[in-house]
Amino acid sequence: MKAERATNPHQYDSPEINWPVLGAEDARKYFRDVLDSIIKDDYLEGKKVIDIGSGVGHLFDWLRTRGASDVTGIDPSTKNIAISSNKYPWAISVVST
Repeated sequence: MKAERATNPHQYDSPEINWPVLGAEDARKYFRDVLDSIIKDDYLEGKKVIDIGSGVGHLFDWLRTRGASDVTGIDPSTKNIAISSNKYPWAISVVST
């Protein structure tokens, strides 16, 4: 079942997957561009934001530069959360499915 696969944190912690690199900058830029096209410049100002499926926190800086007051990332991978916690200590990163 797809839901079981999507919520299995072990697949995200696989040693074969390098999440900081996987997806490459082109994919990350695509998501930031899409968000820029649908979120007005001041919309996030002072708001608390939850990034579900935050991975290693690639959107955290984007969210903060758009004015988010608090950023919380949720990801099923303990490896990804460790990376985002280290790279973005000002954000909250939580392991959860």
